[in-house]
Amino acid sequence: GANTTIFTLLNALLLQPLPVPHAAQLVTIGDPAAVHSLWHGSPATDYVSYPVYVDIRDGNHVFSGVYAAGSPAGLDVRLQGDATGEAEHPRGRLVSANFFSVLQVPALIGRVFSGNDETTNPVAVISHGYWQRRFGGERSAVGSTITINRVPVTIIGVTPPSFTGDIVGEATDVWLPITLDPALYTRENRLIDRSVSWLVLMGRLAPGATLAQARAEVPAIELRSIRAHLTGSDLTEFDRDYQTDPTRVDPGARGFSAQRPVYRTAVLLLMAGVGLVILVVCANVSNL
Repeated sequence: GANTTIFTLLNALLLQPLPVPHAAQLVTIGDPAAVHSLWHGSPATDYVSYPVYVDIRDGNHVFSGVYAAGSPAGLDVRLQGDATGEAEHPRGRLVSANFFSVLQVPALIGRVFSGNDETTNPVAVISHGYWQRRFGGERSAVGSTITINRVPVTIIGVTPPSFTGDIVGEATDVWLPITLDPALYTRENRLIDRSVSWLVLMGRLAPGATLAQARAEVPAIELRSIRAHLTGSDLTEFDRDYQTDPTRVDPGARGFSAQRPVYRTAVLLLMAGVGLVILVVCANVSNL
C-alpha cells in the first residue's frame, strides 16, 4: 500500500508526461515552476511580458508553435441570468489562441480556440470535470453564456476527460483567450506593458529541430526583445541580473509544476524508504 501510494505520487509529479500527442516534442521557455508569477518592474526571464512572447513566437525558427499562459487575478463566474446568486471561483488560465493547437488537444464537444480568438472574442473552453460538476454534462452547455467578472462569455467547447491542463497537480476549469485580459481586469493592459512579466511559454519543436537548437536560438531572441526597450541604469541592471539568471529552455513533456521543485527531494526520499521496506519483505518471503 505504501509503495503504491508513494509511487503514484512520484509518477504524477516527476515521471508522467502530459496526456497530449508527442509530448517529447514540447519545450518550456523560462522557469517551469513560475506558473502563477507576476512582476512589475525590470523584465524577468523566468516568465515574460506579452510583447516579449510575441517576439519569441514570431521570431523563432525551431518551433512549429509557441503558446503563452498566465494566471488570472481571479474569476467571478455566474450563469447567465443569475445576477443575485453567489459567484463561483473556478481555476482558470489565460492562454494564447494557439494553446490547444500547440498541445494538439482537440475538443470533446464544440471546438477549441482558433486564430480568430486572438482578438477580444469573449469565449471560453471548459474542462470535462467542470462541465460535469457545473453543467451536469449537458451538451447544451456549449453555446451557452456565462458571466466572468461581469463580461458575458460564450462557452465554445469542452476538453477530453484526460486533459486537465498543462500544470501538473492543478486541474484547470476554464481557459480564456489571453487577449480578453484587459476586459476582465480594467486596472491595466498587460498586453502592451513590457514592465509586467506574468507569462510562461511552451513550444513544440518543428520537424527536424532539436532542443539544442532551441537553447541556442530562443534566449538570443528574448534577450534582444528585452534589451531593445531598456536604456541607462535599467539596461545595466538587467544585464547584471541576466548573467546570474539566464533564460531557461528545458524539455516540456512533463508540463509546468510549482510543486515539483518543492517536493521532489522529499518524494524521492520516501520512495527510497519504501524500496528498502520492499527489500526487507522480499528477504522475509525468501527465508520462509
